[in-house]
This record gives sequence, structure tokens and C-alpha cells, in this order.
Amino acid sequence: MGFTLATHYCGGYAVKSKLMLGNGELDCGMAKSDKSCESDSMETSVKKKGCCENQYTSINLEDDYQPSVLQANLDYNFVFTFVYTFVELLNSNIELEVAYDDYSPPLRNIDVQVLFQSFLI
Repeated sequence: MGFTLATHYCGGYAVKSKLMLGNGELDCGMAKSDKSCESDSMETSVKKKGCCENQYTSINLEDDYQPSVLQANLDYNFVFTFVYTFVELLNSNIELEVAYDDYSPPLRNIDVQVLFQSFLI
């Protein structure tokens, strides 16, 4: 099985292109109007070259296509180390020491009542 890109040229210019699953014919209608000058007698006849031409570009697929199989080589030392580390992190009881648990802020050096001008009368 394959794909074919057919291009029809008329007068040297690409007129029509089509993507097909096999070979097919493309025409612009001009090829039917051009008749050759053939006679039924045995005389030598002159044939006129047509102005239309088809060009085919084919891409064929392989008949014995087999999908590639992914093969992974595992390093068992890495897997064991990774699992062991992951399990140990989940099971560990790490206690974080809070450094500022009993910290009290320093007293202010400014007089708040005077700053906000709120006096008790």
C-alpha cells in the first residue's frame, strides 16, 4: 500500500494536484479536444504532441512492517536503591526544631500615645 501524488500539467503549468491511494488519471478537459491526425490508410501520419501531461510521485509502504518493540534494560542496583530511599523517606520521623519557639519581640523605643496623640483625660 502506498500514496501517490498526481499532478496534471497543461501547457507546462501545474493545473491540478491530487493525493490518491493508487494511480489514477487527472485531466483538465483539454486532452479530449486534441485529436491526433491519424488515417486508416497505411500512409505515414503525423501525430501532434498533446499539451497535457501527468506526473506521479509515489510513496510505498513496507509490506513486512513490524512495529518496534520497546526493550528496557533495568539496572537492579538502581531500582533497589531508589525504592529503599523512597520508603525510608516516608517512614522516617524527622522532627524539625523550631528556633523561634519562645521568642518575644523587643520593646518599642517610641511612645505610642504621643505618636498617635491619644490621651486619657
